[in-house]
Amino acid sequence: MNKPISCNYRIGAYSVLPPHWQGRNLCLPDSKFYFVQGGEIVVEIADQRIVAGPNDLLLIPARTVHSCYLTESNYAAKSWCHFELKYDNRDFFEHYSIPVKIHIADDPTVGRLFRDLFATSRLSPPHCDLIASAILAQLVQYYFEHADIRKRIPSEDRIHLAIRYMEEHYADPLTLHHLASLVGYSPGHFSSSFKRATGYPPMRYLNNVRINHAKNLLQFTNESVTSILEKTGFTDATYFSKYFKQCIGYSPLKFRMLCSDKNK
Repeated sequence: MNKPISCNYRIGAYSVLPPHWQGRNLCLPDSKFYFVQGGEIVVEIADQRIVAGPNDLLLIPARTVHSCYLTESNYAAKSWCHFELKYDNRDFFEHYSIPVKIHIADDPTVGRLFRDLFATSRLSPPHCDLIASAILAQLVQYYFEHADIRKRIPSEDRIHLAIRYMEEHYADPLTLHHLASLVGYSPGHFSSSFKRATGYPPMRYLNNVRINHAKNLLQFTNESVTSILEKTGFTDATYFSKYFKQCIGYSPLKFRMLCSDKNK
């Protein structure tokens, strides 16, 4: 059985923004679209600072803490709207990991949809509400068709996905930002969620995975320590030796010597 979906247009307009326009640490109950048609605006969400210029379309989901303001040019013009979109009585965008901005290149569709949306204010209810909902659905569909949308997965599954990725790609130059992006979290939220699930910060967990692989190579191969640290994702020999000793209790060479003596 299909679950209920509802779409409600709240308010919107075309606006030339005054030089003092800004909003700090906003957290609105509705989602909103910004379609920049002149100048530039800045939107800050989590650790992202997004500069949006002409033909950039931004989507800010409900209850997303964000700030917005003008660039040094002190000028911007945009079409905007606030709306509610729910699926199964939950905010629709909770189900997806969505980029904040997409660029519309030489496509009049979005501008036309906003003009049509604003024109519904001249109609009488409930006809205007029906038409506005249909136009908003087209805007959301357009965004989904032109953005890199990923379905959200439960928090625990996300951490397992990150762990599996670390174990398969430990030799790569992984960063906290890359791992967080992989599972659709901000770096800060990913770090706290990962530590809560595993007891370790993500980069320390990754280095522990690397150390375990380094141990196997030291014990079962004759490769040099330099070769091993490079193969396991480390880039600094001093840090590798120090961290190895911190984890294992011996330096890499001492550990290899002890393993060799045991095998005699």
